[in-house]
Amino acid sequence: MSIRKLFRVREWLVTKLLFNSGFVLAVFYYTKPDILFIIETVALMSIYIMSIGAFGYFVNDWFDSDADRLSGKSNKTSMLALPVKILIALFLIFMGSFPHFLLLPGISVYFYLLAAQIILFLLYSIPPIRLKSNVLGVIADSMFSFVLPAFISLLIAIRYPDEIVIKNSVIVALTAWLFFTGLRSILFHQQKDYENDIISKTQTFTVQIGKEKALLLIKMILPAEIISFFVLAIALPSTLGIAFLFSMFLYFVIEWLILNRKNKVFNSFIKSVSQLNVLYNYYFFAGIALLMSIRTDYTYGIIVLTFVVLRLRNEIFYLLKKFYHRIILFVYYKSLGAINKIRRLSGKKK
Repeated sequence: MSIRKLFRVREWLVTKLLFNSGFVLAVFYYTKPDILFIIETVALMSIYIMSIGAFGYFVNDWFDSDADRLSGKSNKTSMLALPVKILIALFLIFMGSFPHFLLLPGISVYFYLLAAQIILFLLYSIPPIRLKSNVLGVIADSMFSFVLPAFISLLIAIRYPDEIVIKNSVIVALTAWLFFTGLRSILFHQQKDYENDIISKTQTFTVQIGKEKALLLIKMILPAEIISFFVLAIALPSTLGIAFLFSMFLYFVIEWLILNRKNKVFNSFIKSVSQLNVLYNYYFFAGIALLMSIRTDYTYGIIVLTFVVLRLRNEIFYLLKKFYHRIILFVYYKSLGAINKIRRLSGKKK
């Protein structure tokens, strides 16, 4: 059985790594660590994100297997025996705890936040509590998907809390932004799964209140999310605030002016809202990386360049193809025609 399919890594791994790496880079901007510390931190954060992210999806699929079977949705956990499921879950918890026991034994906050995240995962999925079926599940999802991973990643990057102090205003603004983003994201996800959940008789908050009311909630949460984002940008030190704003500018140029020309992703409210996660998951990281390339180490610019190339790979191929046909071939055939004309004129003179 494919690990990629069992843990559905294509749905979350890259975006979660990039999103939380943005917080790690923000810390690096101020602490200016050596290369060994950077490698250690990135490795620890990656272990945490991969193991606990996989645990969350695995547990959710484990207790959704009956409902997924009714709706015809693929669920790889249904192929595993109960002892195997338990062993996999315990192994993932151990790997998520690994950063704490390896390099962070003195930071008890890491362990407490990790324990809270695991407990929320279990309460969200396991009956009879199964928070997934009511409004508490929306709140729990926001906490374990956005708020807790961000702060745990910050702890891994800071490593020694006494060495860097984060202002209370930043903590409050960051928590608010992450929380509202999480609420809007899970409601949007439940909107997408609404029909399948109806078929499989899976009780979610959106199924309980209906798609229309859930959409109304998204519209109510969205202003709070956007306002808290700008409040965070203002509360941050000026350079990081500028990085936030640059992230938005880069997003606007690439997604709205270039990619939207062909994909038309902003032609409806739902599609436009879904693009906010693209801003957060990719461009926040790219903005911080660009700031570091300007102020600390130019090699971080390679990250930004690679990101832009990957994001615009189809457009770049299209432009190269267009350049080849309209410029290279034009010059080639014009030159060939001119050479043939000169040869004919030379032949007449002889």
